[in-house]
Amino acid sequence: MSMHAGELVEDLARRLTRHRLTLAVADSVTGGRLAHSLESGPDAERWFRGGVRLDGEPRDLGGQSGRTERDVERLAVSVAGTTAADVGVAMASGSTWPPRSPWRCTSDRSR
Repeated sequence: MSMHAGELVEDLARRLTRHRLTLAVADSVTGGRLAHSLESGPDAERWFRGGVRLDGEPRDLGGQSGRTERDVERLAVSVAGTTAADVGVAMASGSTWPPRSPWRCTSDRSR
């Protein structure tokens, strides 16, 4: 079953709202389109805390250069902490990263 991006955002919004969770993203892969899609979702002000667009080489919110999956995981933790979100998602890719294989990591502060 294939879902349109808008349907995915609506499904995510329902799930986050149902579980009373909030989400934030750090992204260097989609040029900010991920955050834009999420903030356009239904009742986004209830569940979406914001997004950080990373340009060039991925860096965490403290300015550290990131080159491994663990670094991107730290980005997810940083964006969740900075925005007070329950869940942080980070996606990063770039010239220093393996081509066509962006890292995706999540951090769940709700546990």
